[in-house]
Amino acid sequence: MASLVVTTPRRMILEKALAKTLEEIPDVEKAAFTQASMTIDETRLLSSVQDYDAKHKNQSAFRPHAERLSKFLNLLNRFMGGVAIGIQASPEISALVVGSVRIVIDLALQYTTFFSKLTDMICTFENYLGPLAEYAKATDIEVIEISVIQAYACVLKFGWKARRVFIDAKGNQLKWKSLRAFMHQQWEPFEIEFATIEEDLKHQFDMLLHATQALHFDHTRKADEARRREEESMTICSNILWSRFIDTYLGKERSAFLAWVSSIDFEQTHVTTFAKKHGNTCDWLIREPKYQQWLSGSTSALLWCSGKRM
Repeated sequence: MASLVVTTPRRMILEKALAKTLEEIPDVEKAAFTQASMTIDETRLLSSVQDYDAKHKNQSAFRPHAERLSKFLNLLNRFMGGVAIGIQASPEISALVVGSVRIVIDLALQYTTFFSKLTDMICTFENYLGPLAEYAKATDIEVIEISVIQAYACVLKFGWKARRVFIDAKGNQLKWKSLRAFMHQQWEPFEIEFATIEEDLKHQFDMLLHATQALHFDHTRKADEARRREEESMTICSNILWSRFIDTYLGKERSAFLAWVSSIDFEQTHVTTFAKKHGNTCDWLIREPKYQQWLSGSTSALLWCSGKRM
C-alpha cells in the first residue's frame, strides 16, 4: 500500500517560500544533494572527521572539528524534523538540506587545505539555528517560521556554492594549474558569496530579535492593561459594597438613635399637624416686603422675625 503524505498548510508555506531558492539551484546539485543524503552515512562521515583530527592534532594551529560538526549536524537534523518549531519539511527538502551539508563535509575531507575554513563556515550556521530553536520553544509566531525557512535556504545556497568550488556543472572535479590560481578563481569568489549568505542570515535574525521584542512589549502592555482593568473593577466593586454597608449601617444607627430619643414618630406628627391647619394661615408673612426682599436677595442672609401679628 502506498504511503499517504499529508501536506499541511505550514508545509505548503515552507515549500512555497523555498521555491525561489530551489529554482536557482541546478538539477545536478539537487541530484547530488539527494544522493548524498542517502549514500553518505553521517556516522561514517564523523568517523572520518575524527580520523582527520587524530592525524593533525600535533600541528600548531590544529583545532578539533569532529565535536563541532557533530553538534551542528544534530542541530540541523532536529530542525529538519520540525521538533523545535512545528514546521516539518517534506522528505525531499530535508534530503536536499541535510545532503548539502554532508557533501560539503565530504568534499572538505578530500581537500584538506580548506577543511578548517569550510568547517568554520558550516558551524557559523549554528550561531543562528541554535537561538532559533530556543525562541521557538517559547512562542510560535510567523516571523520565526520565516527565519527558519530563510535558514533552510541559506544552507542550500551554501552547499550549492561550496560544491561548485570543487565540482563543475557536469559533476566533474575541477583541476587547476596552481593553488594561487585556484584561490583567485574559485575560493575567493566563494568567500564573498558566503559573506553575503551570512549577512542574509544575520539580517533575518535581527528581524527576529526586533519582532520578538515587539511581541514581548505588546504582551506586557496587554497584561498591564488587563491587570489595571481588573484592579479598577475590584475597586468599583469594593466601593459599591462599602457604600451599601455604610447606607445600611447608618440607616440602622439613625433608627436606633431616634428610637432612643423618643418613641414618637416626628415625621408623621408633622404631617398630621400640617393637615389640621386653617387655610391661609401665616400667608401674611410671605407677603411682607422684608420677607420678599430676603427671599429674592442675591446674597446669603439671616431673616430674623420678632414681635407678633395682631
